Amino acid sequence: MGPRHSGGEGVGVRGGVVWREKRARDEGKEGDLVARKKKNEYLERDACKKLKQDMLDDLEVRGLVGTQYTDKVEEYINLWSWLQMLNDDVVDRGVYVKYQNGANQMGTTENKSLTIATRVSSQMLNIWTALGFREQANSAKPQNGGEDDEL
Repeated sequence: MGPRHSGGEGVGVRGGVVWREKRARDEGKEGDLVARKKKNEYLERDACKKLKQDMLDDLEVRGLVGTQYTDKVEEYINLWSWLQMLNDDVVDRGVYVKYQNGANQMGTTENKSLTIATRVSSQMLNIWTALGFREQANSAKPQNGGEDDEL
């Protein structure tokens, strides 16, 4: 996500690093954008490490151990961590956010994290399917006598 033209801060992820752009006028430098980097803490969490290891273990059992598979797992894990950040943003700021485009123009708009989260989730499902996890889940026997739901 690029800088916002409506003021305030833009939030995005590049190369596993969270960045924030803040209008320089907020920093006292009119016209320039200032970027601050923050470490992606989700990649360090136990849930993320476990998910990655479970995916790699499953691929290994099926004999899918090439770089083309492990790279896709890494991509999936990055997307997973970004989805967590987007969800946090929605929790923190809400579904609708206030904006101000000048002294007299203000209102509310949809939090763009919702739209981005939908795209990220869709890409995660594409990777999940490409790695064979969706087919594997669909062919698994339901536990506890439950219905066999499609992912």
